[in-house]
Amino acid sequence: MNAISSACPCLSPQEERLQEKIQGKENHFRKTHPRVFRLLERFDGQKPRIDIERALYFTESMRQTEGEHLTLRWAKALMHIAKNISVCVQEDQLLLGRAGCDGRYGILYPELDGDFLDIAVRDLPTRQQSPAYITEGDARRVVEEIAPYWKGKTYHEDLNASLPPEVHKLTYDDPEGLISRFIVNETSSFRSSIQWVHDYEKVLRRGFNDIKREAQEKLAALDPMSPRDMCEKKPFLEAVVIVSDAIVLWARRHAALAREMAAKEQNPERKAELLRMAENAERVPAEPARDFYEAVQSQWFVQMFSRIEQKTGTTISNGRMDQYFYPYYIKDLEEGKITEEKAMELLECMWVGMAEFIDMYISPTGGAFNEGYAHWEAVTVGGQTPEGCDATNELTHLILKSKREFPLHYPDLAARIHSRAPESYLWDVAETIKDGAGFPKLLNDEEIIPLYVSKGATFEEALDYAVSGCAEARMPNRDTYTSGGAYINFAAAVEMTLRNGRMKKYGDRALGVETGDPRTFETWEQFWDAYRQQHMLFLRTAFIQQYLIIQIRARHFAQPMGSALHDLCMKHCIDLHQPHIPEGVDLGYFEFMGLGTVVDSLSAIKKFVYEEKRLTMDQVLAAIDANFEGYEDVRALLKSAPCYGNNDPYADAIGKELDRIS
Repeated sequence: MNAISSACPCLSPQEERLQEKIQGKENHFRKTHPRVFRLLERFDGQKPRIDIERALYFTESMRQTEGEHLTLRWAKALMHIAKNISVCVQEDQLLLGRAGCDGRYGILYPELDGDFLDIAVRDLPTRQQSPAYITEGDARRVVEEIAPYWKGKTYHEDLNASLPPEVHKLTYDDPEGLISRFIVNETSSFRSSIQWVHDYEKVLRRGFNDIKREAQEKLAALDPMSPRDMCEKKPFLEAVVIVSDAIVLWARRHAALAREMAAKEQNPERKAELLRMAENAERVPAEPARDFYEAVQSQWFVQMFSRIEQKTGTTISNGRMDQYFYPYYIKDLEEGKITEEKAMELLECMWVGMAEFIDMYISPTGGAFNEGYAHWEAVTVGGQTPEGCDATNELTHLILKSKREFPLHYPDLAARIHSRAPESYLWDVAETIKDGAGFPKLLNDEEIIPLYVSKGATFEEALDYAVSGCAEARMPNRDTYTSGGAYINFAAAVEMTLRNGRMKKYGDRALGVETGDPRTFETWEQFWDAYRQQHMLFLRTAFIQQYLIIQIRARHFAQPMGSALHDLCMKHCIDLHQPHIPEGVDLGYFEFMGLGTVVDSLSAIKKFVYEEKRLTMDQVLAAIDANFEGYEDVRALLKSAPCYGNNDPYADAIGKELDRIS
C-alpha cells in the first residue's frame, strides 16, 4: 500500500488522479479531453526555457528612443517587438498567441532588473529555487547585447540607491540589494507592479481599431498652446495609437502563419482548424468579437500581449470571465454554433497556454518567494450583476466543471459568494473544492463591496470587482494603485524583542530598536511596549519604502496598452503607472507575514512568563537558543497556550491589539 492510500483511505478525486499517475495507470483525462491531453504531454515535467526575444527587441528599441516621453518609448518598443518577435502555431492548439518559444517558457524584463541579468543567466540553470534553462547562444547575447545597456538604468538600481540606510538594513542583506533580509521585504523590484483587471469587455465589444480611433479623436482636439496637452497628453495618446496598431499587427502575423500552415496541411480536419484560427486572428482583437471562439481568441491575445508589455502582465487578472464571455457563449449555444464540450475545449486550450508561461523571477529573492514557478492568472466566477442580482449563469458552471477536470492548477479560480447566491452554485463550488486541488478561493461580496463603496466607488462599480493576483480584489476602470507592497515579517519583531533589536541570523548588529534585555522586563506591559516599538519600526520602514517606490516607478515603467483599457487613463490621458490618477481608487496593501506565529508567541509569553509565572525569561531564551533541543518540556508548555485562529478570546484579544496598532 502506498503512502497516500495508507495515510487516508478516503481519497479525493485529485488524490485518486495523483495515485493513478504514480501507478502508471492511463489518465482518464486522455479519454475525455484527447486534444488538451496531447498539449499537456508535450511540456509535462519540462524545466522552463528562457526566451530572450522580448528582452532583445525591447532593448533595441529603447536604445533608439532615449530622451522621448516614457509611455511613447514603451509603445514604440512594443511595436518593434510585434514586428520582429517569432510567432508560432502549436500542433493541436486552437488558440494563437505566445510571448516566447514553444513548450514551457519564461521571458526577461531587463528594464526591471537588468543590472544583474549577466549573473542571473549564469546561475538560473543550476539554482535551487525555480531553475530555468537557457541556451549558450542566448546566454551570450544577454551578456553582450542586453545587460550592458541596462547597467545604471534599471528600476532595481534606482530603488536600491534611494533607500535611506535605516530602511536599507531592514530590507536587503547586501549593498547591491540582491538578497532580501525577509524582514520588511519590498516586492516591486522583482515583480514590477501589483496586479489589476483589464476591461476585457471593452476589447470584445469595440476592438483596438475603435480604441485607436478614440485616441486619434482626442489627439485632434488637443490645444496646441497648452503645455500639458502637448507635453503629457499628446505623447500618451500617440502611444495608445501605436500600441493599438502593434497588437493588431502581432495578431495578423499569427493569422498569416496559420494560413501558410493550412496551405501545406494534409489532414482536412486540422486544415479547417488552421483556417478558422487565421480568420479569427484577422478579425480580433482589431474588431469586435462576433462569437465565442473570437471572444476567447481576442481575450487571449490581450492576455499574452500584457505579458510582453511588462512584468506585471504575468499576473494580470482575467477578471469575470463568466460575465464578459457569456453573451457570446449563450448566443452560439442557442444557435447551435457551439457545444458545451467544444466551449470547454477552447477554455482548456487557454488554461494550457497559461500553464506553459512561467513567471520568471531572476533575482534570488524573487526565486525564493515564488519557488515552484508560481503564477496567478486569476479567473473570477459568480458574484452579482450591475443591478445587484445574482450573476451565476451556464458559463459559471462550465468553468467550475472545467476546473474539476483539468489536471493543472491553472487558472487560479476564485468564486464570489453573496447572500443571494443560488444553492446550485454553492453546491457546484463546494464540489469543486471537494475535488481536492485547492480551488476555488472564496471572496465575500458582503465585505468587499462595502469597502469599495466607502473608498469612493459607486455601488455598480463595486459590484464588478474581480480577484487579481493571489487574493486581492480589484475593479476594472477604477483601481489605479499599481506599486507592489511590502511583505512584513512581524515574527522577526518578536525575535528582536527577545534579543534587544537583534536577530540570531545576523549576529550582533542591531537591526531593530534596542529595547533592552527582556530579562529585565518585570511586567507584560513592558514586554508588549518593547514589541510595539519593533512593530512600529517595521511599519515606518514599509511606508518609507512605499513612498519612494511610488515616486521611482513612474520614472521607469509605462503601460500603454493597459492604460488604453482603463477608462480613467484614457479620460485624463495619463499612464497607469503615474501616481494619484484623478478619480482613481488608490488602494494598496502590505502583507503581514507570520501573524498567527506572532499572536501565538505573544500569547505564550504573556500567559506562562508574566501571568502564571511557570517559566522565566531565562528559560525561554535558553530554549530558543538551543532550538528547544533538551527543552522539550518548555516547548510543550509554550505550545499549549491559547492559539490564533481557534476563536479563543485570549488569543483573539492579542490579535485585535496587533490590528489596532497596525
